[in-house]
Amino acid sequence: MRELIARLIINTASLYAAGQMIKGMTVDTWTIAFVGAIVFSVLNMTVKPILKVISLPVTCLTIGLFSLLINGAILGLTALFTSIQITGFGAAVTGAMVVSIINWLLGIIFLGKKED
Repeated sequence: MRELIARLIINTASLYAAGQMIKGMTVDTWTIAFVGAIVFSVLNMTVKPILKVISLPVTCLTIGLFSLLINGAILGLTALFTSIQITGFGAAVTGAMVVSIINWLLGIIFLGKKED
């Protein structure tokens, strides 16, 4: 339970930071980032595995680069369900890359383990 709460806080910080860094992605408040982190986590647990299975042949052909588009789509869906504003798919893909990198770094720093 402690790790789940830590992941939620890390996701919140990542979404807020991405909203400040990426032109075309707006996250106005920490509350919006927190709600976005909850929705983002739920979509990552439910929709993302289905998309990964469906797109497996394309992902293999692109040597995994198609996963970036899936991450962008998940962030775009998050924006549909929350007050996060994303102006285009390019901003969603860039924002998803920033969120992933920040999540990875903060996970190593605060949770003390490297993800394989």
